[in-house]
Amino acid sequence: MLPFRSLVRPKRRLRPKRSGSEEASISSKYPTLEDKLAALRTETDALDRHFLYEAIVRETFRLRHDDHKMRQLCERIGMEHLREFPRIAARLRREIGYGHMPPVFTFQAMGALMTEWGAYQKAVDIYEMALRYGIDDDTEGGFRRKITALHRLMRHGAK
Repeated sequence: MLPFRSLVRPKRRLRPKRSGSEEASISSKYPTLEDKLAALRTETDALDRHFLYEAIVRETFRLRHDDHKMRQLCERIGMEHLREFPRIAARLRREIGYGHMPPVFTFQAMGALMTEWGAYQKAVDIYEMALRYGIDDDTEGGFRRKITALHRLMRHGAK
């Protein structure tokens, strides 16, 4: 007779971590930033567009301090991604997050960029949008803590 434990199904992880394979696939298919930007102009599939946006934002965000054009491109593409996100969200939740919204780097990057520029209210709006979609940034306190800190900055002024 089998022990009772063998009859119990293992619990399925409720919030799967992204493997990064989607972004890796995009990066191998479109190796340069120019390739990704060109693909973004022609790609119509919502999920493919999402991963192109994420890859471009991640690359330009990393280079933002070294090159002013990268900072501008990061903002332009990131804000475009956020405007398009409502059309992407349901499918992303269903097909990638298995019912939960996976982390979306663009929200973190755009919030950080706005904070760096002193556009605190825009950063708060971006973080609140992420919370409305159920997106977590995987940091201690998450977006809520960042919003609280930004409200404090707006109230007392940056020091």
